[in-house]
Amino acid sequence: MKKRNLVLACCMIAFTFACGRESPLDMESVLSEPRTHVGSDTCKMCHLEHYDSWKMTQHSRMIQDARRNRDVIVTEIDGEKIRRDLAKLEAKLKVPSDRIYVPGIDEILYTIGSQWKQRYIVQKEGTLYISPIQYNMETHRWVNYHEQDWDKRPWLLKCAKCHEMVNRNGAHSIHSFANCVGCHMPRIAKSAEIGDIRSHTFVALLPRETIADKTIPNSCTSCHKHRDVDLNKLQAAYDQLTQRPKPTGHVMAPVSYE
Repeated sequence: MKKRNLVLACCMIAFTFACGRESPLDMESVLSEPRTHVGSDTCKMCHLEHYDSWKMTQHSRMIQDARRNRDVIVTEIDGEKIRRDLAKLEAKLKVPSDRIYVPGIDEILYTIGSQWKQRYIVQKEGTLYISPIQYNMETHRWVNYHEQDWDKRPWLLKCAKCHEMVNRNGAHSIHSFANCVGCHMPRIAKSAEIGDIRSHTFVALLPRETIADKTIPNSCTSCHKHRDVDLNKLQAAYDQLTQRPKPTGHVMAPVSYE
Protein backbone atom coordinates (compact mmCIF):
# COMPACT_ATOMS: atom_id res chain seq x y z
CA MET A 1 0.00 0.00 0.00
CA LYS A 2 2.82 2.41 0.88
CA LYS A 3 4.51 1.63 -2.45
CA ARG A 4 1.28 2.35 -4.31
CA ASN A 5 0.80 5.65 -2.52
CA LEU A 6 4.40 6.62 -3.31
CA VAL A 7 3.85 5.93 -7.01
CA LEU A 8 0.66 8.02 -7.01
CA ALA A 9 2.43 10.86 -5.24
CA CYS A 10 5.26 10.82 -7.80
CA CYS A 11 2.74 10.85 -10.65
CA MET A 12 0.92 13.82 -9.12
CA ILE A 13 4.19 15.74 -8.70
CA ALA A 14 5.19 15.02 -12.31
CA PHE A 15 1.75 16.09 -13.51
CA THR A 16 1.91 19.31 -11.52
CA PHE A 17 5.32 20.24 -12.92
CA ALA A 18 4.25 19.31 -16.47
CA CYS A 19 1.17 21.51 -16.25
CA GLY A 20 3.12 24.29 -14.63
CA ARG A 21 5.32 24.67 -17.67
CA GLU A 22 2.38 25.92 -19.76
CA SER A 23 1.70 29.64 -19.55
CA PRO A 24 -1.96 30.62 -18.94
CA LEU A 25 -3.86 31.43 -22.11
CA ASP A 26 -4.70 35.14 -22.33
CA MET A 27 -8.07 35.00 -24.10
CA GLU A 28 -8.39 38.79 -24.38
CA SER A 29 -5.08 38.93 -26.21
CA VAL A 30 -6.06 36.08 -28.53
CA LEU A 31 -9.47 37.56 -29.36
CA SER A 32 -7.99 40.99 -30.04
CA GLU A 33 -5.73 39.63 -32.78
CA PRO A 34 -6.79 39.39 -36.46
CA ARG A 35 -8.75 36.24 -37.30
CA THR A 36 -5.92 34.09 -38.51
CA HIS A 37 -4.84 30.54 -37.81
CA VAL A 38 -3.49 30.55 -34.26
CA GLY A 39 -1.69 27.21 -34.46
CA SER A 40 -1.90 23.92 -32.62
CA ASP A 41 -0.09 25.20 -29.52
CA THR A 42 -3.02 27.53 -28.85
CA CYS A 43 -5.68 24.93 -29.67
CA LYS A 44 -4.23 22.41 -27.22
CA MET A 45 -4.84 24.74 -24.27
CA CYS A 46 -8.56 23.87 -24.43
CA HIS A 47 -8.45 20.62 -26.43
CA LEU A 48 -5.46 18.77 -24.98
CA GLU A 49 -6.96 15.30 -25.46
CA HIS A 50 -7.58 15.91 -29.15
CA TYR A 51 -4.20 17.58 -29.55
CA ASP A 52 -2.38 14.59 -28.03
CA SER A 53 -4.29 12.18 -30.27
CA TRP A 54 -3.57 14.30 -33.36
CA LYS A 55 0.09 14.71 -32.43
CA MET A 56 0.58 10.93 -32.51
CA THR A 57 -0.61 10.69 -36.11
CA GLN A 58 1.04 11.55 -39.41
CA HIS A 59 -1.46 14.40 -39.81
CA SER A 60 0.57 16.53 -37.42
CA ARG A 61 3.59 16.19 -39.68
CA MET A 62 1.88 16.41 -43.06
CA ILE A 63 2.73 20.07 -43.67
CA GLN A 64 5.92 21.33 -42.04
CA ASP A 65 7.68 24.68 -42.14
CA ALA A 66 11.05 24.18 -43.83
CA ARG A 67 12.15 27.73 -43.02
CA ARG A 68 11.91 27.14 -39.30
CA ASN A 69 13.48 23.71 -39.42
CA ARG A 70 15.46 22.47 -42.43
CA ASP A 71 15.56 18.98 -40.90
CA VAL A 72 11.98 18.38 -42.06
CA ILE A 73 13.43 17.94 -45.57
CA VAL A 74 14.09 14.20 -45.55
CA THR A 75 16.78 14.11 -48.23
CA GLU A 76 19.47 16.25 -49.80
CA ILE A 77 18.21 18.69 -52.43
CA ASP A 78 20.82 17.89 -55.05
CA GLY A 79 19.83 19.41 -58.40
CA GLU A 80 22.11 17.15 -60.44
CA LYS A 81 20.84 13.99 -58.73
CA ILE A 82 17.22 15.10 -59.21
CA ARG A 83 17.73 15.69 -62.93
CA ARG A 84 19.49 12.34 -63.37
CA ASP A 85 16.48 10.59 -61.87
CA LEU A 86 14.06 12.61 -63.98
CA ALA A 87 16.05 11.82 -67.13
CA LYS A 88 15.37 8.12 -66.51
CA LEU A 89 11.66 8.91 -66.90
CA GLU A 90 12.14 10.95 -70.08
CA ALA A 91 9.76 8.85 -72.17
CA LYS A 92 6.91 9.48 -69.73
CA LEU A 93 7.53 13.15 -69.05
CA LYS A 94 5.32 15.87 -70.50
CA VAL A 95 8.19 18.35 -70.19
CA PRO A 96 11.83 17.54 -71.05
CA SER A 97 13.74 16.67 -67.91
CA ASP A 98 16.24 19.48 -68.38
CA ARG A 99 13.41 22.04 -68.45
CA ILE A 100 11.56 20.90 -65.33
CA TYR A 101 11.70 23.43 -62.53
CA VAL A 102 13.86 22.11 -59.68
CA PRO A 103 13.79 24.36 -56.59
CA GLY A 104 16.87 25.10 -54.54
CA ILE A 105 16.74 24.38 -50.84
CA ASP A 106 16.34 28.09 -50.06
CA GLU A 107 13.21 28.21 -52.24
CA ILE A 108 11.43 25.47 -50.31
CA LEU A 109 8.99 27.00 -47.84
CA TYR A 110 7.09 23.93 -46.68
CA THR A 111 7.26 20.16 -47.04
CA ILE A 112 4.33 17.83 -47.70
CA GLY A 113 4.65 14.30 -46.31
CA SER A 114 7.38 12.63 -44.32
CA GLN A 115 6.91 8.88 -44.47
CA TRP A 116 6.31 7.53 -47.99
CA LYS A 117 6.93 10.51 -50.23
CA GLN A 118 7.69 14.18 -49.92
CA ARG A 119 6.72 17.18 -52.04
CA TYR A 120 7.80 20.79 -51.68
CA ILE A 121 5.82 24.03 -51.55
CA VAL A 122 7.42 27.07 -53.14
CA GLN A 123 6.27 30.59 -53.90
CA LYS A 124 5.94 32.20 -57.31
CA GLU A 125 4.78 35.80 -57.69
CA GLY A 126 3.26 35.75 -54.23
CA THR A 127 1.33 32.50 -54.74
CA LEU A 128 2.14 29.10 -53.22
CA TYR A 129 2.56 26.08 -55.50
CA ILE A 130 3.71 22.48 -55.17
CA SER A 131 6.95 22.22 -57.11
CA PRO A 132 7.01 19.59 -59.91
CA ILE A 133 9.32 17.12 -58.16
CA GLN A 134 8.62 14.38 -55.63
CA TYR A 135 10.97 12.26 -53.55
CA ASN A 136 9.94 8.63 -53.01
CA MET A 137 11.50 7.45 -49.76
CA GLU A 138 11.32 3.67 -50.13
CA THR A 139 13.10 3.69 -53.49
CA HIS A 140 15.21 6.80 -52.79
CA ARG A 141 14.42 8.31 -56.16
CA TRP A 142 13.03 11.51 -57.59
CA VAL A 143 9.97 11.50 -59.84
CA ASN A 144 7.90 14.13 -61.63
CA TYR A 145 4.72 15.73 -60.28
CA HIS A 146 2.53 17.83 -62.62
CA GLU A 147 5.65 19.02 -64.39
CA GLN A 148 3.58 20.49 -67.24
CA ASP A 149 1.18 22.64 -65.20
CA TRP A 150 2.51 22.88 -61.65
CA ASP A 151 2.42 26.68 -61.72
CA LYS A 152 -1.23 26.64 -62.82
CA ARG A 153 -2.29 24.75 -59.72
CA PRO A 154 -2.20 27.11 -56.70
CA TRP A 155 -1.78 25.19 -53.46
CA LEU A 156 -4.55 27.10 -51.71
CA LEU A 157 -7.09 26.31 -54.44
CA LYS A 158 -6.14 22.69 -55.17
CA CYS A 159 -5.26 21.24 -51.78
CA ALA A 160 -5.29 23.70 -48.92
CA LYS A 161 -9.03 24.35 -49.02
CA CYS A 162 -9.38 21.05 -47.15
CA HIS A 163 -5.84 20.35 -45.95
CA GLU A 164 -5.20 23.80 -44.54
CA MET A 165 -1.61 24.77 -43.93
CA VAL A 166 -0.70 25.12 -40.27
CA ASN A 167 0.52 28.69 -40.55
CA ARG A 168 -0.84 32.19 -40.85
CA ASN A 169 -0.17 32.65 -44.57
CA GLY A 170 -3.22 30.70 -45.63
CA ALA A 171 -5.52 33.19 -43.95
CA HIS A 172 -4.47 35.98 -46.32
CA SER A 173 -5.09 34.13 -49.57
CA ILE A 174 -7.81 31.40 -48.27
CA HIS A 175 -10.80 30.89 -49.60
CA SER A 176 -13.33 31.32 -46.82
CA PHE A 177 -13.73 27.61 -46.19
CA ALA A 178 -10.00 26.87 -46.30
CA ASN A 179 -9.93 25.70 -42.70
CA CYS A 180 -10.89 22.71 -40.60
CA VAL A 181 -13.96 24.22 -38.93
CA GLY A 182 -15.46 25.28 -42.25
CA CYS A 183 -16.29 21.67 -43.15
CA HIS A 184 -16.12 19.82 -39.83
CA MET A 185 -17.70 22.40 -37.52
CA PRO A 186 -20.23 24.41 -39.58
CA ARG A 187 -22.53 26.94 -37.93
CA ILE A 188 -25.51 24.64 -37.45
CA ALA A 189 -25.73 24.59 -33.65
CA LYS A 190 -27.73 26.85 -31.35
CA SER A 191 -26.84 29.06 -28.42
CA ALA A 192 -29.44 31.80 -28.68
CA GLU A 193 -30.61 31.21 -32.24
CA ILE A 194 -30.11 28.28 -34.61
CA GLY A 195 -26.86 28.63 -36.51
CA ASP A 196 -25.21 31.19 -34.22
CA ILE A 197 -22.45 28.85 -33.02
CA ARG A 198 -20.41 26.04 -34.55
CA SER A 199 -21.26 22.39 -34.12
CA HIS A 200 -18.89 20.43 -31.88
CA THR A 201 -20.30 17.01 -32.78
CA PHE A 202 -18.56 16.69 -36.17
CA VAL A 203 -21.91 15.60 -37.65
CA ALA A 204 -22.89 17.20 -40.94
CA LEU A 205 -26.50 18.17 -41.54
CA LEU A 206 -27.54 17.53 -45.14
CA PRO A 207 -29.73 19.71 -47.36
CA ARG A 208 -32.61 17.27 -46.82
CA GLU A 209 -32.78 18.45 -43.20
CA THR A 210 -33.45 22.02 -44.33
CA ILE A 211 -35.89 20.84 -47.00
CA ALA A 212 -37.92 19.12 -44.28
CA ASP A 213 -37.66 22.04 -41.84
CA LYS A 214 -36.70 25.50 -43.12
CA THR A 215 -35.55 26.56 -39.63
CA ILE A 216 -32.76 23.97 -39.59
CA PRO A 217 -29.50 25.06 -41.29
CA ASN A 218 -27.31 22.57 -43.12
CA SER A 219 -23.57 22.15 -43.57
CA CYS A 220 -23.58 22.79 -47.33
CA THR A 221 -25.22 26.21 -47.42
CA SER A 222 -23.15 27.47 -44.48
CA CYS A 223 -20.39 27.81 -47.12
CA HIS A 224 -20.81 30.91 -49.27
CA LYS A 225 -20.00 28.93 -52.42
CA HIS A 226 -23.23 26.94 -52.05
CA ARG A 227 -25.29 29.48 -50.12
CA ASP A 228 -27.75 30.18 -52.95
CA VAL A 229 -27.73 26.79 -54.66
CA ASP A 230 -31.06 24.96 -54.85
CA LEU A 231 -31.28 22.55 -51.90
CA ASN A 232 -32.71 19.73 -54.01
CA LYS A 233 -29.76 19.97 -56.40
CA LEU A 234 -27.30 19.95 -53.49
CA GLN A 235 -28.95 16.87 -51.99
CA ALA A 236 -29.02 15.12 -55.37
CA ALA A 237 -25.32 15.86 -55.84
CA TYR A 238 -24.54 14.51 -52.37
CA ASP A 239 -26.56 11.33 -53.01
CA GLN A 240 -24.74 10.79 -56.29
CA LEU A 241 -21.30 11.30 -54.79
CA THR A 242 -21.95 8.96 -51.85
CA GLN A 243 -23.68 6.20 -53.80
CA ARG A 244 -21.85 2.92 -53.60
CA PRO A 245 -21.22 1.25 -56.95
CA LYS A 246 -22.96 -2.03 -57.57
CA PRO A 247 -20.68 -5.06 -57.18
CA THR A 248 -19.61 -6.77 -60.40
CA GLY A 249 -18.35 -10.27 -61.16
CA HIS A 250 -19.46 -13.44 -59.42
CA VAL A 251 -19.02 -15.13 -56.07
CA MET A 252 -15.94 -17.38 -55.95
CA ALA A 253 -16.44 -20.98 -54.96
CA PRO A 254 -14.67 -22.18 -51.80
CA VAL A 255 -11.15 -23.54 -52.35
CA SER A 256 -10.14 -26.85 -50.81
CA TYR A 257 -6.63 -27.17 -49.41
CA GLU A 258 -6.77 -30.95 -49.11
